[in-house]
Amino acid sequence: MKPPAVRHQPDEKIARWKFGFLPQLDGFRGISVFLVLIGHAFADGVGPLSKLGVMMFFVLSGFLITGLLCNEQISTGGISLRNFYLRRALRIFPAFFVLILGTAILIKSGYITDVPWYSLVVACLYLSNIFGRGDSITHLWSLSLEEQFYAGWPLVVRSFGLRRAFMIACSSILAVMAVRLVVIQLGIVNYFNGKIYLRPWFRFDSILIGCCIALFLYDRQPSRQSVARWCRWAAPLVVMPALLLWSQFSERVPALRPVHLTVQLLLAATLLLYIVVFPNSMTARAMTLRPLRFLGRISYSLYLWQQMFLMTHDPSWGLIREFPWNILAALGAGIASHYVVERPFLKLKHRLSAANSVPSKSLRIAIAAPETVDAT
Repeated sequence: MKPPAVRHQPDEKIARWKFGFLPQLDGFRGISVFLVLIGHAFADGVGPLSKLGVMMFFVLSGFLITGLLCNEQISTGGISLRNFYLRRALRIFPAFFVLILGTAILIKSGYITDVPWYSLVVACLYLSNIFGRGDSITHLWSLSLEEQFYAGWPLVVRSFGLRRAFMIACSSILAVMAVRLVVIQLGIVNYFNGKIYLRPWFRFDSILIGCCIALFLYDRQPSRQSVARWCRWAAPLVVMPALLLWSQFSERVPALRPVHLTVQLLLAATLLLYIVVFPNSMTARAMTLRPLRFLGRISYSLYLWQQMFLMTHDPSWGLIREFPWNILAALGAGIASHYVVERPFLKLKHRLSAANSVPSKSLRIAIAAPETVDAT
């Protein structure tokens, strides 16, 4: 049986790939949050798909953040850690702390009873993947994992450069995969107590693989032909069903558990690579559909608020915690958070990014005041 054909321009080169606005990535993010919603709303049936949605978020996050770091390194000759963390704070903190405040009010009012006060403190310290409890905010573990990773990754890229950062990322991915496989295979950690899924030393490869894709495209300058040879065997027609089936059923087979996350992240990364390298493919165009892109744009706020409507059932909030009203309530909270809280700070973040975007280091030095020049 012949593998599915991939339509491409075989001789077209990516001479110097530069990260920019890719509308299909909004759709990729939209699919991710949709899987989270469906997995949580129907946890008894397709619950594992919510974990796939989180995995896709991780892979995309690594790709986006590293792509921006590469842009800055190439265009300015250095990376400003101060500006990076300021932009990150403007992106993450406002909607996050509004959620924390809302949760605190609901705890005080008796509408949330599963979250102890100390768990809110742990969440604010971004340690929810190690400490804390409570179904209403348990999903904040994923934000903790990301912030732990980004506490050091920009420094790695700045200190070692793009090529060495790529090698560090690749070797780290292999190390994390190997450790996880051995730990699960030998039963060193109970597979079902959540540590394998939550702890950073078992999960950083989920973000790193997205970083590798961005660094690969920037530094290795691959041809579409070489990527197409891989995609002949890993086209979306094959990858997407495989990804869904693997995520839904593989953990039920004990022999597959040691490689469950590894295979899942490789398939998710392959799908991301495909839609980036082939933006005119049918799959990439499908991800630019307006409903998917809208879900993608509100995905952060939607992800923050969906948990207390979809996964918490006591105390009863009446119909608002029953399907389909819980979905509508989560969407309403997510949309409100996005437009009222996120958007104003995102505009400020974009103005900051534009103010610090200079074509080259030499031009930057020429127009900047001496005391503001970044030595890197």
